[in-house]
Amino acid sequence: RGGAGGNIAIQAVKRAPADGYTLLMCTSAYVVNPSLYANAAYDPMKDFTVISRIAEVTFMVLAHPDVPAKNLPELFAYAKANPDKIAVATDGARRFSGMIAAWLNKLAGTKMSYVPYTQMTQGVQDVLAGRVQLVIIAVPAAKGHVAAGKLKPLAVTSLKRLPEYPDVPAVSEMFPGFDFAGWFAIAAPSGVPPAILDRMHKEINTILQDPSVSSKLKSMSFEPYGGGTLKETQDYVQGQHAAWGKLVKEIGLQPE
Repeated sequence: RGGAGGNIAIQAVKRAPADGYTLLMCTSAYVVNPSLYANAAYDPMKDFTVISRIAEVTFMVLAHPDVPAKNLPELFAYAKANPDKIAVATDGARRFSGMIAAWLNKLAGTKMSYVPYTQMTQGVQDVLAGRVQLVIIAVPAAKGHVAAGKLKPLAVTSLKRLPEYPDVPAVSEMFPGFDFAGWFAIAAPSGVPPAILDRMHKEINTILQDPSVSSKLKSMSFEPYGGGTLKETQDYVQGQHAAWGKLVKEIGLQPE
């Protein structure tokens, strides 16, 4: 059930019987929305139990080839010396690219400007044309432009470097603990019996460990998950909830 940034689906699952037959396929927006929207009306850690992480897709900080920087330290040094020459194409202040750009600006002490787009495809086109200097997009959308040499990768937003791009540093190498990739998970409404949660966790992990499934996800630049325990899954989501909540607060966004 699409709409309202995922909130329609989230509310439907929250109200569903706690019998394991209605589940939520959630993204990282699931832990961010309560900090952004006053009408989100759910607590991601109390109203649901996250059963399994499915996959992760990281974002990539990309620059037009003319930007005189090969990595983030060089970019931030250039941005400080030339505060009017670096702008970032974003999908809005309350979307992932906009929030990550604002957080990088704050951490680095730079004053890079933001150019919001209703459609990020237009933002990417403007960076390709050199009208805007930077963009932050998911790796699946970035890889074609990187392969063609039309955009220059400066960093990835996952905690570690990607095997597919071993020479592209993670932002965490400059700012330890920085981990703001996108992810997908399966959650159930709170109150589902432990035996059902355990069964679902095991079945989903078995599917994710199937070579045909994992290889398909990897071919799309998604990092598949599988294994671990229910508690490890919950701990990860709790950490993401805290991290995104801190980011939203630090960049000055208020629920609306």
